[in-house]
Amino acid sequence: SSGKRINNASDDAAGLAIATRMDSKIRGMDVGIRNSNDGISAAQTAEGALGSITNILQRMRDLAVQGSNGTNNTDDSASLDKEFTQLKEEIDHIANNTTFNGVNLLNVTGGGKLDIQLSDVKGDTMSITTMDATAATLTVAGDVKSAANSATVMDQIDAAIKTVSTARADYGA
Repeated sequence: SSGKRINNASDDAAGLAIATRMDSKIRGMDVGIRNSNDGISAAQTAEGALGSITNILQRMRDLAVQGSNGTNNTDDSASLDKEFTQLKEEIDHIANNTTFNGVNLLNVTGGGKLDIQLSDVKGDTMSITTMDATAATLTVAGDVKSAANSATVMDQIDAAIKTVSTARADYGA
C-alpha cells in the first residue's frame, strides 16, 4: 500500500484526472512565481543602474554649472571637460553592461519590453520596459569647455535627469 488514495487509473479514473489537472495547475503556478521573482529582479537591476546614472548626471550638472562660471581659465575648463567626458563614457558603460540573465536592459535601441509569464494562464503576463539609456540617447552631448557650452549642456542634463527619473519610477511601480 502506497498511502495514496489513487494508485492507478482503475482505482478512480475521474479522481486521477482531477488530481493530474490540479498538479499541473500547481506546477504552473510555481513556475509563475519563479518567473515573477525573475521579473522583479530584472526591474530592480535596471532601477539600480538608473540610480547610478542619475548620480552621474547630477555630477555632470555640477560640472556644467561650474563650467558656466566666466572666471575659469583654459586649464580649468579643460579639466572640467575631461571629467565630463569620462562621466559620459561611464553612463555608456553602465547602459551597455546592465543585463539580467544575458538580456540587456538599458541599451535597447528604441526601447522595448520583456514579457513575464505570471502563471499557467495564457495572457497572464506583466511587461518590464527596457530602454536605451546611453549618453547619446539621453541627449547628453556637447562639452563644458566654455560658459556658453556649459549653459546648453545644463538643459540637456536636466532633460536626461527627467527621463531617467521617470524610468526609475516606472521600474519601482
